Amino acid sequence: MATVNYQVTDAEVIDSYWFMLKTSRVYLKKILIHCAVFLSLPMLINLLQNQSISLLSIVIGFAFAFIYPFVMVYLARKMARKGAKTISVSTQGMNVAIGDRTKRIDWQQVGGVEENDKYLFILSNAGNFMCIPKRAFTESNELATFKSIVQQRTK
Repeated sequence: MATVNYQVTDAEVIDSYWFMLKTSRVYLKKILIHCAVFLSLPMLINLLQNQSISLLSIVIGFAFAFIYPFVMVYLARKMARKGAKTISVSTQGMNVAIGDRTKRIDWQQVGGVEENDKYLFILSNAGNFMCIPKRAFTESNELATFKSIVQQRTK
């Protein structure tokens, strides 16, 4: 069993969402679908009103599609659960405690693990993720042990 305790800052939440937007196929697919909707919605409204597609509706669609990823990152920062977090991994699954709430996550729900130079990401099969700053691991072998357990259980 391996356990990590940490808190994330607003800057870390933003960094982690940008990383996932750039690397995760699930997040990329969601963003592309939403951008396509935002891009086509003003044009569709014009067509439903028996009007031709105007340059203004195209510009509005592109503006929404361009702004959307930035809005998502802003909302992620606002909705991120603040407070002390504890994640324990074992052969049975993961126990996640945020503040006074605790949740057990079975290994079948975990899609894998990714990392960059600052964070370890535990991915869910539903497209969500948990971001653990590497600074939370005080010993050099703690990160390797934690990551190894997650990787063994998600293969």
